[in-house]
Amino acid sequence: MYLAVVAGHPVTPSDQVDQVWHLHLLYTRSYWDAFCGGVLGRPIHHGPTRGGRQEGVKFHAWYERTLESYTRIFGEPPPADIWPESAIRFGADLHHVRVNAARNWIIPKPWLLPRWCQGIAAALLVRPKC
Repeated sequence: MYLAVVAGHPVTPSDQVDQVWHLHLLYTRSYWDAFCGGVLGRPIHHGPTRGGRQEGVKFHAWYERTLESYTRIFGEPPPADIWPESAIRFGADLHHVRVNAARNWIIPKPWLLPRWCQGIAAALLVRPKC
C-alpha cells in the first residue's frame, strides 16, 4: 500500500498482497478511516481487472514496474515468497481458489509431489472397480 502512495505510477500487488488487501477492504471503516485516512493520508481504491488479453498485458506491465519500484524504494529486491516473479504471478497464482476444507480434501497433484511419494499418492488416488 505504501508503494501505491509513493511509486508515482499505478501498482499491481502480488496475489499474496492482494488477498490481504481484500480482507482489509471488508472492514470498511477501519480501511477507509483509520488506514487510508489516518495512515496513508489518501484513499486507495481497488481496481480489479475487467478481463481479457489487453487487461492482462496492462496488469503484467504494472506488476513488473511495481517490482522495480519496490527495489528502488526499499533498497532491496522484494521477497520472492510474497512477491513472486511475473511468470508465477500471472501463471500458477491465478489458479488459487477458496475451498471449503470441511467438505473437501485438499491434496497435491501427484506430479507435484517429491518423486519418493508419487507412487504412494497415485495408489491412493486409484478408484476401486466395483
